[in-house]
Amino acid sequence: GFVLGNLVVFLLVLPMTDIGLIVSKVISLGIVAGSFMYKVPQIIKIVNAKSAVGISLAMLLLELLGFTINYSYNYMQGFPLTTYAENVVISVQNFVLIYLVGTYNKQLGIGGVGLLCLVYMGYIGALLAGLIPVAVLSLGMTYVQIPASILARIPQIQTNFKAKSTGQLSFLTALMGLGGSVARIGTTLKETGDTIILTAFSIASVLNLIIMIQFLMYWNNKTRKD
Repeated sequence: GFVLGNLVVFLLVLPMTDIGLIVSKVISLGIVAGSFMYKVPQIIKIVNAKSAVGISLAMLLLELLGFTINYSYNYMQGFPLTTYAENVVISVQNFVLIYLVGTYNKQLGIGGVGLLCLVYMGYIGALLAGLIPVAVLSLGMTYVQIPASILARIPQIQTNFKAKSTGQLSFLTALMGLGGSVARIGTTLKETGDTIILTAFSIASVLNLIIMIQFLMYWNNKTRKD
């Protein structure tokens, strides 16, 4: 009787269940879980090689800016945490990469990274205190985040083309970046429908695809030393 009763309830509820939303939530959770490992292969590769050749510091700084504006906008709009939490996780990993690349390429020392961290924490405090208006973040998404997303990848794409190599860039990290941005197009359409975020992920997907094509083009090429 108990089993039969539960079965009846299940059959009655199932037609009212939005399967697409459930699938979107599962994908979103997968993206967030995967983000904890997103930049780890890149970090490990740099540490093991003791080199950050072929990795653009400008790309990492612009990525940090883009991810920060993205999660700030989502947070202030009250969107579900699962639709943007990976941006917070990746931002932390980017700080590690900024330190490594800045150190190995002699572009940014520990003092510079420390100053960046202080400024960043000040911004987070202002965000959580509600001192940054949604209208400002909306403009930021349109006129800063999307251009930053483009400009973050262009230096890396140019570096790869110039060197005819992807250097110390991690294939796994690039692959996860492409998969994540494409998947986010689907979850954004289903869960928020925000056209600004949709545009951002669409552009990111195209640029991530170009980097993946470069991996295939230069797979057997060694990084040039000059």
